[in-house]
Amino acid sequence: MSVNWAEVSSKHLTYLRKEVIPMWESVSPDKEYGGYFTCIDGNHKVYDTDKFIWLQGREAYMFAKLANELPDATPEERSRWIELSKLGVEFLRDKCRDTTTERKDFYFSVARDGTPQVAPFSIFSDCFACTAFAQYAKATGETWAKELAWDRFLRIEERRSNPVGSWGKGIAGQSREFLPLNVSMIDVNTCVELLSTGLFDGAGDGPLKARIQMSVMIMLEIHFDEKLGVFRENVPTPGERNANAVDTHEGRLVNPGHTLEGCWFILDTLRFQYDPIHPNQPSQPDVVAKVCNIIKRTLQHGWDSEFGGLFYFLDAEGKPLQQLEWDQKLWWVHQEALLACLYAFRATKDPFFEEWFVKIETYIFDKFVDKKNGGDIWGYLSREGRVLLNLKGGKWKGFFHSPRAFLLTGLVAKELAASS
Repeated sequence: MSVNWAEVSSKHLTYLRKEVIPMWESVSPDKEYGGYFTCIDGNHKVYDTDKFIWLQGREAYMFAKLANELPDATPEERSRWIELSKLGVEFLRDKCRDTTTERKDFYFSVARDGTPQVAPFSIFSDCFACTAFAQYAKATGETWAKELAWDRFLRIEERRSNPVGSWGKGIAGQSREFLPLNVSMIDVNTCVELLSTGLFDGAGDGPLKARIQMSVMIMLEIHFDEKLGVFRENVPTPGERNANAVDTHEGRLVNPGHTLEGCWFILDTLRFQYDPIHPNQPSQPDVVAKVCNIIKRTLQHGWDSEFGGLFYFLDAEGKPLQQLEWDQKLWWVHQEALLACLYAFRATKDPFFEEWFVKIETYIFDKFVDKKNGGDIWGYLSREGRVLLNLKGGKWKGFFHSPRAFLLTGLVAKELAASS
């Protein structure tokens, strides 16, 4: 198989420009209170006005990233996207932080006007706000945004070992303790985003690369399951009360989407000069080989051979899952899989990844694209590929995974076309 990468690039960037961006631009911005509406139904109407901080940060980041990186953006588009990013970063700065505490962590959600709704239990609220401030600072040169991005990075590092803080559900000293994959994954991506802006060279360069090195090591050495060839979501920490924790629902949990997303994050880090893993310190080709093998095994393990598409959750031992939605097909899982295949193909030129790229791209455009109303893609499908929820955005789906995937696939495919 030989993919026409120029056609792929044009297809993805066109869909981004003609469908995804216009829908979110027209419906999402809240010009009265600031920030964005993210609960958008299949008819492109807002159905809930609460604001979820993950998605506020992600959308502000995405508009700034488009302004910074979309190569054929016009001056008018770039100016408009910077203003839309500003709408989000200023709302985050002014309305979404717990000002009753010294560190002013970001809430999980607020009402339309910024009234707090859910406490700042999630470290990821700060992660996505951090990358939004960094991209906005790159686009505008605003010093306050750069300083706030670095302040949030330092706070994330403080919270990393206990990301939910006092809001954890466990019983201190008694409950099992797990090392979660998502913390290391997002840590890697946050650091890459900060490095890629070029704003934190010098004093910031060392801490960011050191954190990437540590988080990549945790993913490849601690979360990696040699038998399955995938990442386990939760790995028990050392200690007597965790002796049998690996054979629990939490300990056996596998999320193919997280594994694939984490893998392309790791491949993306290799453009920076850092020691990729410690203490063994294999060469970059060794890291690429291991990561690409994980991608292969995850695709094979996670693909639904009966109906197509990738499962949302799996049990490492094939035992029953607690998540009732385990067999659903989610938009972000497939878009992250597409990126994993593309980054792996660029690194290896292995035709396996080219074939799987086509397979997953076909599934996305056949099943997730709304052929009636256009706009962004659907988020949630049944196992058989039927639309489960009449929404284009909600509490978890916003202006992020979809535009990021179409942007990056378009740019990397363009690069591949130029080099072929």
